[in-house]
Order: sequence, then C-alpha cells, then structure tokens
Amino acid sequence: MIRFATKLMALFIVLFGSCITEPRDEFGPIPLTIQGVYVLNEGNFQRGNSTLTLYLPDSNKVYQDVFRAVNGKDLGDVGNDMVISGTLAFLVMNGSGKIEVIRMSDNRSIQTITLRMGRAPYGIVIAGSKGYVTNLYANSVTVFDLDNFTILRDSIAVGPNPEGMAVARGKVYVCNSGFGDGRTVSVIEASTDRVVRTILVGDGPRFAKVTSDGMVWVLCSGSFGDFNDPNDDTPGKIFVINPL
Repeated sequence: MIRFATKLMALFIVLFGSCITEPRDEFGPIPLTIQGVYVLNEGNFQRGNSTLTLYLPDSNKVYQDVFRAVNGKDLGDVGNDMVISGTLAFLVMNGSGKIEVIRMSDNRSIQTITLRMGRAPYGIVIAGSKGYVTNLYANSVTVFDLDNFTILRDSIAVGPNPEGMAVARGKVYVCNSGFGDGRTVSVIEASTDRVVRTILVGDGPRFAKVTSDGMVWVLCSGSFGDFNDPNDDTPGKIFVINPL
C-alpha cells in the first residue's frame, strides 16, 4: 500500500522545494529562450481570456500573457492542454476549437490548426510524427501531421466525451469519461489510426499516464450519480493497463 501511494503521488503531483524564492514578474520584452516552464491558463469560459505564462528558473522571472505580448492578439477561449514536440509547442484551445502552434525560441505563432465546429478539443498527445486530439463533444479523436499541420484523420470514433490520453508501445490510449458515466479506454493503433481494442475500467476515466515500467495508469474520477442523492456517487479509482 505504501509503495502504491508513493507511485501515485510521483505520477500525479509535482512538489516544489520550499527553499525556492518568490518569482519576480517581468513586464519587459519576452526573452529568446527555450529553457523555461510554460503554464497554460485556461481563463473564463466564453470570455476568450486564456493566457500563456513563461517562467525562467535560471533568472527566477515570470512573464505573463506571453502569447499576446509576442503575437499582438489573444490566445483564445479556454486553454485546455499543451504538449511540446521538438522546438514547437501545441496549445489546445477548447472553446475556440483550435490548436495554436508556437515556436518556443521566440513564442511566435507559426500556425493555427482549426478543427470542425462542435469538436471542443480537449487533450493532446504526440505519437511519432502525428498529433492526436480528443474532441470532447464529438466523441472522437482528430489526427494531424506535425510537419505540415494538416488534418490526417478528421474523426476516429471512440467512447463518450473523451478527455486525456497516453501513448505506449505505438498505441494511443483514450480515456472516455462520459462526464462520469463512461467506463472505457479506447486503444488506437498509431500506425493505422484505427481503434483496435476497448478496455473496461472504472467510472469516469479522465487522465492516463505511462510509468517508467511502461504501464498505463488510468485515473477514473468516479461517477457523479444522482445529484439529489449524495450516496449515489462512486469513488475514484486508478486502473493499471499492461500495454501488450
């Protein structure tokens, strides 16, 4: 039990030492660097006020609203997820239905990948030369090319309300949350972009991570049940999948 708790904390929680001094906000020009920590701030729904923060550990400085400062425009509505591939960062804007691609050396926007209306992109992962994005309201996954940013597969049907994903051994594991009512993980073969397996897990699978031993850990938040009955909810659980 202690070993399990230790692995769980290491997987989902990042603790910063108390000896780190308070970061200093900077309002001058954004420095040219790829050695930093990005924080995507989702903002308020339908307000279009999502921002990107850059923290530089070496100088202990924080730069707020980096995207707007560099590109002269707002980032978009509801920043939901972000992934880095090489020198590029891909920012998923759920409410705006798009993915902003920025060059990390100068935080310049080099491409906007626009998804079809109603997709509500949520999570993103990289598998080889392709990016995979879950579509929260379309019950599907969209695949795009990392080199030219074109859509390769507009819609791979998965389970209800897919959220987080993980990549292990050439396969993409998609958590079908169903907003608490889903109980499955769809497995997409990255070489063919087809669903090859559906795995039954707990109520409300939302996020997945791959541990150092190659296992896929799925966080199930539990069902929301009957809002009028507090005893109708199911507890959250962790399911471990061996990606054979």
